[in-house]
Amino acid sequence: MRKLSPLALALAAGLAVTTAEAAPLVLPDSGGATTLPAGPAAPSVRRGYQALEANDLLAAETAFREGMRLEPSSPAAYIGMSELSARRAVASGAPNWSENPDIESWLRKALEVDPNGVTTLRSWARFLSLRGRFPDAEAALQKAVTAAPTDIGAWLHLSEVQLRGLRNGASAEASARKAIAVNR
Repeated sequence: MRKLSPLALALAAGLAVTTAEAAPLVLPDSGGATTLPAGPAAPSVRRGYQALEANDLLAAETAFREGMRLEPSSPAAYIGMSELSARRAVASGAPNWSENPDIESWLRKALEVDPNGVTTLRSWARFLSLRGRFPDAEAALQKAVTAAPTDIGAWLHLSEVQLRGLRNGASAEASARKAIAVNR
């Protein structure tokens, strides 16, 4: 086994204390706080994320569907619907909730309308990670950091996939160092 550097060890320790229950299932940011582009759907989508945070799934679905109707080319409502589908699958007690085809379907729609969006790619990568598809998740995150090289969250998410999923401490450390270089 290869010895990890102090930075990689600190990164691993930080990731180890993150509980899956505390984080959204598909969304890459805590509490559903995704960056919403300005547009006609933004108020509806914002209400949808607020409803998700309040665990009001019916209100969330209504708001996201309104957002899709108002602005079908915006990925935020599709990503919200994927998170809603994931939460419903978990609530149903399904043992393999991440296998729910609705989650993937909504994320694929988000990718169709926003194939290079950082939030879209990070949501897709998180989903791929949940399914154990770490090389695919890494590829999506590489695309995200290429599209937005100053997005610290994308670099850290990439580092997490490399460390936890791919067990590649050297790559994880390099990605974490890039995040630090972006914003000390």
